[in-house]
Amino acid sequence: MASVCGEQSAWEEQVEAIKKLAETGYLDESEKAGQVLLDNIVLRDGVGGERARLLELLGGFSMKGGRHRRAADYYLRARGDAPDPAETNRYLVLAADAYYSNGDYSLATALYLERQHLAADEEILFRYGCALLHGGSWDEAEQLTFQSERIRAKFDWNRAAYWYKKNDFEKACRYLEPWLGDRTLGLAAHYFYAQMRYRLGDCDGATRAIELGLRYYGERPGDGDYERLLCLQLRIALERDDPITAAAVERTLRALGDGHLGAMLLAKATGLRRAGKVAEALVALDELERHLPGEARYLRGEIFFEGGGVERALEVFKELGKMEGRMGYIGRLRQADLEHRLGNFSHAEGIYVELQRGVGSMGWMEGKETVFEYMGAKIGRSRRAQGYGE
Repeated sequence: MASVCGEQSAWEEQVEAIKKLAETGYLDESEKAGQVLLDNIVLRDGVGGERARLLELLGGFSMKGGRHRRAADYYLRARGDAPDPAETNRYLVLAADAYYSNGDYSLATALYLERQHLAADEEILFRYGCALLHGGSWDEAEQLTFQSERIRAKFDWNRAAYWYKKNDFEKACRYLEPWLGDRTLGLAAHYFYAQMRYRLGDCDGATRAIELGLRYYGERPGDGDYERLLCLQLRIALERDDPITAAAVERTLRALGDGHLGAMLLAKATGLRRAGKVAEALVALDELERHLPGEARYLRGEIFFEGGGVERALEVFKELGKMEGRMGYIGRLRQADLEHRLGNFSHAEGIYVELQRGVGSMGWMEGKETVFEYMGAKIGRSRRAQGYGE
């Protein structure tokens, strides 16, 4: 008995040492140490539970390191070692979550469904439904029903997000409408809905959603959705030539502090530009330059272009293209577009080729495959303009 207790103590000490190593950021080393410990575990009573806990620990390291499939493998192995049904079910969900995080939606749906058959649970059914949505199985997801109002609201949000990504804003709005003026989804639902109504050209519908949200929730300094809702309200007021509302909203946003001025000024400049008030928009951009220089230069370039100053716009986009990150990428793209417009097809092609090659290294970029194809079309257009095929 003494030897068994000694083995147990040594095991726990080693596990704690691995945990501390991981806490210092050495995830790979922690995982390797855990694998060594796993391979040398002494067979005895209760070892299955210990193996399961160690495998769960290794799965956690893999998740933090972004190795989701490996994490799923650890969790499924832990499921086989777990001593009781509650634990086996929990590891099944962890594995499904790992596959979901990796975008392996068909694997995730299979595991969530298996877990749901073992023990019905609306939270698991919700995750199953989200995996169906992201996997493109809309018809199956649409048939799911929930007793819990909270979960039903969360799933409607996900359905709205699904159709938003498909650019079907009308359908997305239909899933949010029942939850406006309801605290289940919060102010975020009002902003999401108002933004889509605005993009549909329905400024009246957007304004109603904004006013309902502000009336229902009141002032919420520090809430990002509150700020975004106000910025959209400011933009719409300027576009609709409603100076009284615009001035009141601007005062409210300025009162939030200097850290919020960038978003407010961007909304103001954009609204003035859309309203055709170029001189006022340029004044707003001068102030915006101190907070969001990239966005200010981009809008200035577009305003010059819309006013017929193509050469002037080109110089602005060249300067913007020297910046790093998203705005620099956009600046180079707009520079290439204008070079093409001016007949400098070879120069435009060179920039498009550079931008296409850089797609893979842009960590901030979403939809890289689409962007790659988009740049390919731009390259083909420039080559055809020079008189030779792709």
